[in-house]
Amino acid sequence: MLDTFAGVLVIAFWVVFPFGVLTLFVLRLVTALMDKRSFKDTLRIVLIPLSIGYYMAYGQTGKTKVYTILMIVFISCAVLASGWMFFIRF
Repeated sequence: MLDTFAGVLVIAFWVVFPFGVLTLFVLRLVTALMDKRSFKDTLRIVLIPLSIGYYMAYGQTGKTKVYTILMIVFISCAVLASGWMFFIRF
């Protein structure tokens, strides 16, 4: 049982670390480029951390639904991954 718990936490970490960050970055970049925003706006959308730039630019439009769902999935995996850090420590 403990091995299964540790395995789930490790898998959650590897889902969030490379795939979560990369997926959300690419989604922000593609959305900004497809809307033909200015270079300055595109940099704002892509580089402001924690998706603040994305939500400042798009608000609560239909484009944010997929992004919000993905963000919730990756945040829940990140919470599980933080459990792995506590598991290793204690």
